[in-house]
Amino acid sequence: MHEDAFDRLIDRRGTASIKWDAYPRYFNLTEEKAQDILPMWVADMDFPAPTSVLEVLRSRLDHGILGYSTADVQLKDSVRYWLKKRHGWDVKDDAILFSPGVVPSMGLSILALTEPGDGVLIFPPVYKPFYTVVETSGRKLLKSPLKLEEGSGGTMRYVLDPLHLETVLHNEQPRLILLCSPHNPTGRVFTEAELTALLELAMRYKIAIVSDEIHADLVFPPHKHIPLGRHPLAQKTPVLTLMAPTKTFNLAGLQGSMIIVEDSEIRDKLANSLLRFGLNHLNTFAQLAMTEAYRNGEAWLDQVLHYLRENMRYVQKTLSDALPMAKIFMPEGTYLMWIDLRAYAQSEGELREKIIERGKLLVNFGSDYGPEGEGYIRLNVAAPRSTVEEGVRRMVQALSPSWA
Repeated sequence: MHEDAFDRLIDRRGTASIKWDAYPRYFNLTEEKAQDILPMWVADMDFPAPTSVLEVLRSRLDHGILGYSTADVQLKDSVRYWLKKRHGWDVKDDAILFSPGVVPSMGLSILALTEPGDGVLIFPPVYKPFYTVVETSGRKLLKSPLKLEEGSGGTMRYVLDPLHLETVLHNEQPRLILLCSPHNPTGRVFTEAELTALLELAMRYKIAIVSDEIHADLVFPPHKHIPLGRHPLAQKTPVLTLMAPTKTFNLAGLQGSMIIVEDSEIRDKLANSLLRFGLNHLNTFAQLAMTEAYRNGEAWLDQVLHYLRENMRYVQKTLSDALPMAKIFMPEGTYLMWIDLRAYAQSEGELREKIIERGKLLVNFGSDYGPEGEGYIRLNVAAPRSTVEEGVRRMVQALSPSWA
């Protein structure tokens, strides 16, 4: 697929799209307020999936029979091929389990590895389901917020805070840590030093780590994603690595992911949990798409990454010029831009009113990721350039002091 293909506008309305069809319900918008809205919120892409994946799915549909299917050898082979080629990670067949998605995998991991009332720690501001899976499981939610520090060139970035983390581990004795790596919504790709410090603390306090790495393939040079399960210290403390092709290749609607666990005892517990809830099989199309994407989707991904980076540069430059008090966190990974807009609104309520009602733009607002995110937004730039340009124009119009 040529990069020009990503410029093509595809009308997603009327396809039961959460991003394009369901937003009035999610944002509690009246029919009048929902008119002419541009959605740039939910983390899926407005690009078609790789052509070869679509062809494989069409071929299977043409066969006509959509009965039960089972994972074949090719599926695990394709996963192992991708992890080795893209991440330098040799994974054994028996270390791989499949599930319908990363969030269900997090929930099952909590049920399998902890008891009601146990502490589970997260690193806010973080993707909202991290809160949900802990609290709905009857576990105690513990937090070690990411720390803002000055990076190269005077820019700010979020980092893991090992001193604060150790204080929480010592005082609260959690049973499990949930890591989001690369981090959603801040776009951080954690360094080897950060991950080493995290694993050393987990070893010291005998805590397992579940690492949501669904954005692992969406990383921009010179940054490099390090799968937590590949780290040498992961052999000394339990690590469950959750990955999927769904964010990478825009296949979220097919619902397929994997759990990679080297520890056989923990893997058996997870396998039993998957079996208990009938979640131990992928649907036919998820299997086919995963196999094909991991085998033949790399060129498509590289083109997407280049296109996304150009979108991000456009957003950064335009907002820096038009809204100079905005603080833009250039993503190291993910296609989600985390932007501090506190200088342009007295409260998140005011920010929502300006962006949604004045700007007719939908973004994710920072409080969804915890109180640490209030006054921030998460902007999805995985869209044709013209869509991104229009979204930025609307944001500037809504927030510019000269707007009337």
